Amino acid sequence: MIETQLEFCKKDLVELLNMFDNSERYDIKHLFTERADRVVNTIVINGKAFAYGNLTDEKKDEIERKRLIKRYAKLSLYKALARFTGENLPWGALTGVRPTKLAYQQLEKNADD
Repeated sequence: MIETQLEFCKKDLVELLNMFDNSERYDIKHLFTERADRVVNTIVINGKAFAYGNLTDEKKDEIERKRLIKRYAKLSLYKALARFTGENLPWGALTGVRPTKLAYQQLEKNADD
């Protein structure tokens, strides 16, 4: 079970959780805080807390902002579960991500520079 403040991320977080063995045994709370140029995702698994911070660009539009927030939330959950369980998925934090999408985003970013 996962509780999160960010309902738009819940489906993705549950999907990631289900990739870990015995996922039904974990009680997970996802807490999110955002300040000017950073976000912090705190993952609490069965009472043990893991916090991860990421810098953000304030100039991003709302769609890009939500995409980054979702990416950082999933990455934080993956890192916390990997530490808590000692289990690493074959593709790491990229499990469930379409690699071509990431490649195209990077190409677009480099074209803009």
